Amino acid sequence: MHSKLIMTLAACALLIPTVSCAEEVEVPRADVVNVRGPISMIQAGGGNIGVFSGEDGVFMIDSSYEKNSAAVKAALKSIHDGPVKILMNTHWHQDHTGGNAHINEMGAKLIAHKNVKKRLETGQRIEAFDRLIEPAEEAALPEETYLEANEIILNGQTVKIIPAPYAHTDGDSYVYWPDLNVVQTGDLFFNGRWPFIDYSSGGDIYGVIAATDQILMLVDDETKIIPGHGPLASKADLEEYNQVLRNVADRVSTAKSKEQSLNEFMATSPLAEYEEEWGGGFLPTYKFIRIIWDGVTLDMSEEEDF
Repeated sequence: MHSKLIMTLAACALLIPTVSCAEEVEVPRADVVNVRGPISMIQAGGGNIGVFSGEDGVFMIDSSYEKNSAAVKAALKSIHDGPVKILMNTHWHQDHTGGNAHINEMGAKLIAHKNVKKRLETGQRIEAFDRLIEPAEEAALPEETYLEANEIILNGQTVKIIPAPYAHTDGDSYVYWPDLNVVQTGDLFFNGRWPFIDYSSGGDIYGVIAATDQILMLVDDETKIIPGHGPLASKADLEEYNQVLRNVADRVSTAKSKEQSLNEFMATSPLAEYEEEWGGGFLPTYKFIRIIWDGVTLDMSEEEDF
């Protein structure tokens, strides 16, 4: 679904200084990718959205940014005309929860890990970007929370919801459809780009490695994997991601064991071989290194057995 708004006379009438009267401005768009059978993926400029539809209605995973809600709703309608029964959030960040209130207004029940609700209702500072996120409105908060793995039966299929906290954040979960052989990872997996690990929200690179280890035990060469960001993925893609993160953690912990400073480490171009493939996302390589450097400690690297 592609849509454009041509901001001409309307822009002039509103005296919008950043838009010329002849300029075309992109408005939010949403593309739909069929994953397998009743499962689709919506890509709307934020985190990837999973849609599992059938006679019982729609189970939706994540809701993108609030600004994308109209495009997301149109994409949902193109997939299935039934109601959204359940909206689950894989973690609290706004690119995955910003549309929650809009989906709630459609009658959906909101569910998430307990720490997702805690961070949404109190607000949070994302230290890596020096960004303060205000508390979410009541309609955007999960109505039901969990701490343990659970499952639901919907549209004739078992859906497993599996927490993996202290990874990307302290409230991550992923979704597994065993009979359909599909996994949705949330931001435990950024396909083909550097991940953001939110240490200020309880994230941990070793937790991401452990979570992706766990997911790799579930999947096979036929599994379809919906990542938090990036294109639809395979087991091979997730294996590569897992290995790259191991290499990164090892290089950072080794540098720290040698008492190198961050600037000394950066001067060695420690991730140069990954730059072309992994450096094209929203996090440039230098920023990714700085975030990981702050999060990796010698004690953590010594405790983990990889």
